[in-house]
Amino acid sequence: MRLVTLALCAAVSLAAVPRHASEEVEAALARVSSLPVVDVLALRSKGDPKCPQLPLPVEIPSPRPDGVTAALAALQAVLDDSTDPVAIPGMSAAVGYRGGIIQVFTKGFANVSSGSKVGASTPFRIGSVTKVFSAILVLQAASAGMIHLDDPVAVAVPDFSVFNPFGSGLVTWRQLLAQRSGLQREAPFGVNSTDEALWAVAKTFLLRAPGGKPSYSNLGFALAGNLVAERVVGGGHTFTSLVQAWVVEPLGLSHTGNVYGPGTPAGLAVPYQANGDPSPFYDLGWVGPAGSMYSSPSDLVSLASALMQAAKGQGPLASRIRQDIAAAFMDPDYRNPDGLTLFGWPWEMRVAGSFLLRRKGGNIPGSTALISFVPELETAVAVTWNGGQDEFTLATEAWGAFLPKFTQALAALQPSPFRPGPRYTDYVGLYSFRGLLNATVLFDKASGSLVASVQGVISIYINDASAITGWPDTFQAYLPDGLVPCLSAELQAIGDEYFFFNRGQGGPVTSMSVPGYMPGLVFRRVV
Repeated sequence: MRLVTLALCAAVSLAAVPRHASEEVEAALARVSSLPVVDVLALRSKGDPKCPQLPLPVEIPSPRPDGVTAALAALQAVLDDSTDPVAIPGMSAAVGYRGGIIQVFTKGFANVSSGSKVGASTPFRIGSVTKVFSAILVLQAASAGMIHLDDPVAVAVPDFSVFNPFGSGLVTWRQLLAQRSGLQREAPFGVNSTDEALWAVAKTFLLRAPGGKPSYSNLGFALAGNLVAERVVGGGHTFTSLVQAWVVEPLGLSHTGNVYGPGTPAGLAVPYQANGDPSPFYDLGWVGPAGSMYSSPSDLVSLASALMQAAKGQGPLASRIRQDIAAAFMDPDYRNPDGLTLFGWPWEMRVAGSFLLRRKGGNIPGSTALISFVPELETAVAVTWNGGQDEFTLATEAWGAFLPKFTQALAALQPSPFRPGPRYTDYVGLYSFRGLLNATVLFDKASGSLVASVQGVISIYINDASAITGWPDTFQAYLPDGLVPCLSAELQAIGDEYFFFNRGQGGPVTSMSVPGYMPGLVFRRVV
């Protein structure tokens, strides 16, 4: 007869039996015979690393722990080195965590000639980070039932067309956001209105079949932002007015907008060329939804936080973006052959350790911006510069310095994962299935957890789950990370399985079963 060992925790020795367990239990345990064991986990994914321990986002206490301070200092060191007194005279950054801003960094000058320094609320032009705002408008329209993401754009805008030499496929809204429309990169020359754009685009050819490999298109996002504002929502809206009404005002982004003029926005960081000369103002005109907005890092972090919250059905965007759409907005749409970078709507994602970093960079002459976040940690970093910067290399370096230290600091703040329950002594004992299989439930003092074992070789932590199920005497298997490869743990599928204990007439526990993992086996309590 064979059993499968899970190798999840060390075999519980008799010394782990609590003092209140009877000598009869100890004697019975000593008589349990060993059976041959097949370690399936050792045979599957044996070359893979152990599944890492990933912390949950928990409250950071005050005063701030040294580990969090060290993580922020490592991030600041990278950001401080990203400026240049001539080519990039100013930088601003914000770090968000669990919906709030925990740190702001500033360095250098917003205006070199006047001596005005970069402040926490200094707005910068954000270039293609504007595409995130355009995407949010489309998501809100889809959530309101005005459009469907997988419908061809021509369903809502009948005069949208483009030559498709690759077949009969039509461009959808989702493909516009994911850079998989096949449209050319830039808008046709001389386009100044949506009507002109539709007329000109109808005379162009797709570069690739819709839904194929991504091909970056400013034209695609200019169409998405302008069409959803003017043709889908209508009512006299422009992209600028709709983004103000649907995003900026609901989120309270006080240093974000798309209106430029004398003194507007106040304190806008002067963009600079590589030689230190101010860069002339670059007007994108009709293509504005692809890259014309301004913002501050704090506002961008607030935006990222609202998106992460919406994916959980929470926060200020929850009433505007359906949860399933907001959650899909976090997911990759295409994976590149390098295995490191992925495309989303419009995220340019990258694997960062155990996490997938969602990020979007933006460049417009004399200004650079980056918005980036890790939803699993509810953590965001946004940076702006008034000069030309390689924001993606900088993002890799910044998160590479910050993330390991920050996750380590969060790990130290995690509550104990073990919940033995207030009456854990009721379950300690020896159980048997028809005398063929023996099971034990012991209290492990080292972890403060109940440990269930079958035949001395299947050992698993179990946590009180009565608050989850609403049933008394219910436990759930707990599989700690860092013990076996991730795939092995998933294939074995013991984690979170329910252990049910039964009592005779409300008295002592009389039996134990694990129907989801060992169906039909009821272990009667022997001792």
